[in-house]
Amino acid sequence: IVLGDWPAAAVPPAETLPAGAVWATDVVDAPDRLRGAVTAMLAHVAVVDDLAAAQQLVTARPGLRAVTADGDLFGAGWVSGGSDRKPSTLEIASEIDKARTDLVAAEKLVGELTAALAGALDEQRARQDSAEEALAALNESDAAISAIYEQLGRLGQDARAADDEWQRLITQRDELETGRARTVEELAEIEQRLHNAEQVPTMEAEPVDRQASMAAAEAARSVEVEARLTVRTAEERANAVRGRADSLRRAAAAEREARLRAQRA
Repeated sequence: IVLGDWPAAAVPPAETLPAGAVWATDVVDAPDRLRGAVTAMLAHVAVVDDLAAAQQLVTARPGLRAVTADGDLFGAGWVSGGSDRKPSTLEIASEIDKARTDLVAAEKLVGELTAALAGALDEQRARQDSAEEALAALNESDAAISAIYEQLGRLGQDARAADDEWQRLITQRDELETGRARTVEELAEIEQRLHNAEQVPTMEAEPVDRQASMAAAEAARSVEVEARLTVRTAEERANAVRGRADSLRRAAAAEREARLRAQRA
């Protein structure tokens, strides 16, 4: 409690303070009614910048008291911390403004982090979708390669069957060639006999059916042509099967290469 109408001191302090220190009565204003009490309370009190300056002043002049800008009061052998005092309205308002500024900054940071999190979640979903698509493509590739191998197996069987058929037809052609050669020899012999019979009409000759011989020769030639066509057809079929098998092998190799590139990507 500050008493009013306290008589003011007639003579101000005459001591000279060091640089950086001022008398508290020189910087504090009070109403006329309280000036005497305030002057008495602040007698021998100097205002300094910090505790170090306060301690230095009081150590040099134990009769003085020093107060810092933070409100710490330093005396000979004692100190009263400014933290025990109640904050002023201005200080509270300043703290409120600072808290509001910090709140705005925190809300802005939360918004930025929320946007960044949403972007990260979108990217994660996109990557997950890409991974699922790649896995589906890989499964389809595996199925395609399996189907190609199955088809290659069937074509291999077809190729072996075509080779066997080709060999059989080659053998049949050789047999037909041999039969044709015999038929040609027989035909030549018959023609020679016929010629001899025509040259010697008085001699009895063995009857010869010329038309039958010609028909047999023509039949032999037809069989030969048919055999050659059959062999050629078998060869073309075997070549077609081999070509298709080669094409499937190349497709399987390309599929494996695409699969490896997808796995590396």
